[in-house]
Formats: sequence, C-alpha cells, structure tokens
Amino acid sequence: MNTEGLTPDEVNTAPTPQLLDLESAVKPEDLMSLPVECSPYEFEQMFNLDGFFNKRLAKSKLKQLQVLDSVIRGMLQEGERVLYLTDGIKQSSLEQLFIGWIMYYYNHNAFVFTSERILLIHITGKQKLGKFVSVINYADLICVKSSFTGSLSLKFRNKKSVVFARIAGKDRKFLKEFLNPLIADNVDLIDKRAPSITNLCPACYEPVHLKSAPSCNHCQLEYKTPKQAALRSLLMPGLGDIYLGSKLGVLELLFMLFLWFSMIVGNLELINEGEEPMAVWIGTFVFLGAIHVIDAIKTHYTATKGVFPQESITKIRG
Repeated sequence: MNTEGLTPDEVNTAPTPQLLDLESAVKPEDLMSLPVECSPYEFEQMFNLDGFFNKRLAKSKLKQLQVLDSVIRGMLQEGERVLYLTDGIKQSSLEQLFIGWIMYYYNHNAFVFTSERILLIHITGKQKLGKFVSVINYADLICVKSSFTGSLSLKFRNKKSVVFARIAGKDRKFLKEFLNPLIADNVDLIDKRAPSITNLCPACYEPVHLKSAPSCNHCQLEYKTPKQAALRSLLMPGLGDIYLGSKLGVLELLFMLFLWFSMIVGNLELINEGEEPMAVWIGTFVFLGAIHVIDAIKTHYTATKGVFPQESITKIRG
C-alpha cells in the first residue's frame, strides 16, 4: 500500500490489501486484478486468457496452483516471485534411452519458474502432490533448446543436461523465449564442478547436497536412503519401490512372485522328465538373480531422484 502523503493516524487506519486466498478463486480472471502485494505470483504472465484453448489451459493451471500453493510459498526466498507454471516429465538423456516410461511416476514434476530459479515439485498427477522437491538455478544453465516432440532440453555449465518432456506446446514456446535471455551470459562459463539439480528437504526446503543423507541437517527430518531401497529390491523386485512409496511397486512385486512360482513349477516338471536338477536350478537362479540385481540398481538410481522422507508427506505438510 502506498502511504506517501498520509499522516501516521491515517496510515494506521487505512485498509490493507486482503491476502490472496487461492482456494476461493473459481477462474483465473478472479486473480488478475489483485494488487501485486497480495501474492508472490505474476498472474498476468502465468495465465494467458486470449482464445478458448488458452483459457482452458489457464483454468487447468489454476487448479494445479491451488494444490501447489503452500509448497511453493515454503520454497520461495525473500523477494522471489513466481513468473510461470507448467508441468511435464523431468528426465535425463540416458533415462530416455534406457528406461523410458517406467520412470514416469518419479519424473512427473510441476515446473515453477521464478525470478531466481526453477522450482521442481514432484507430483503424481496434475493436481496431486508427490514426495520430493528440487531446484535449478538459472546461473547454472548455459542453453535451452526445444523440439517438436514436446520437450525442452536444458544444458548445464557442468555439461550435463536434463529434458523437460510432455510440456504443452504453448508453454514450451514461451519458456524457450523466457529462459534464453536469463542464461545468455552463462554460455562461456563452463565448469564441471558446477551443480545441476539440487535436492531440497521436503519439510524445511533447505538444500540436501548428499544423495545418501540419512536426515536433514536443519530440521532433523529422517530420509529413506538409496542403499535401503536397493537392498529391498535385491531381496525381491518391487519391495524397493514400495519402500519409496510407489504403488507401482506392488504390481512389480506380484509379477516377480508369479515369475518365481512359474519358474519353480516349470523346473520341477523338467526334473521329472529327466533333466539334470543342478543345471536346471543354476540356470533359474542366474536368470532370476540377474533380474534382482538389475532392479536393485534401478531402484538405487530412482532413490536419488529426490529426498524421500521417512514420515508421510501428508503429515509433514499438514
């Protein structure tokens, strides 16, 4: 509120702008006329209301923002403002090549572009919060490219890269134009020691630089560790994903139990038909053991995608 020219008594009695209540907003238009000091959001840039499809996209973003609001506010630093919001799949080039859709559950993120950084918030649906959060600083990027397949490729100063896939076409075009001016001065600043994506504690949102950290140095929240996730998957594929909170792990576990049962029954039939028992069982254990080892490696990698809290994320976030 501008108090210039007012007496002290007038300042004390003058009405203050009502703080933003996102839950009460029914459509994006309800937010467009709010004073800047009511919220950290730049609604006029976030919501494009020109045309039917833009309005439809804006309405979807509003619903998503209503879910993400408390987490975004917790992550923001003093003076930091939210300029844009979209969602998609965050994955590396190697994941695209070797893992693909299997990592969809862990890679679905809301991308919140602020005046300082990109906030990455894990979501399990367009309007359902996930378990972990992370951040990318604009200063650590040197290049952003888009493709006709619906992805943005972000290259870091340490020469690593990450792909934001399945982003709406209108958002992808805007973000390329939005990001490149911010990172134009970083092109020649190659530094292999520079960070790329930094994981944050899901409770206090402080940086967690050690991927295997057992707890937060600031709030003491205990984390699930990649080692424990891998050991569970080594014991039986699916257990590691269940430990990390993925419901898909149940399906994986049931499939592996069925596979073990089928292999055992099949081996007994082969032995009854005269096959050498030792050769039959060794072949089975080598085959199934390889699956266990591969899944353990995959689960260990998955557990480094973010910081998974021991407590329920719903309990942590109230």
